[in-house]
Amino acid sequence: MSFQEPCDPVADDPAATAVPDPVGPDASQRTASQQNALIAIKDVLVTLDKVIRELFMDRCRIRAHIAEQRAALDDQLDLLEATDSRIDELRLLWDSIAARLGLRSNN
Repeated sequence: MSFQEPCDPVADDPAATAVPDPVGPDASQRTASQQNALIAIKDVLVTLDKVIRELFMDRCRIRAHIAEQRAALDDQLDLLEATDSRIDELRLLWDSIAARLGLRSNN
């Protein structure tokens, strides 16, 4: 019986060798590209974090300003209400005096 070597169809095929493809990037280039992309993404995230923090601080300042404006408006509304009350009291007084004197109100 004759000895035959196992048939390996890939062994003699030059296209089936395990050398890196000269056209595509090798593993170290891919790794470097991925690391550069991650660094760029991290930089973007840091920038976005700064923008978000600034906007949050702006929002806090705006809310504080609104609270101040509301307090000032409440004070003005109280003053307006007090002024309206004084006007009503003075009108009643005028009407009372005018009625005693026989005058008519034009108010």
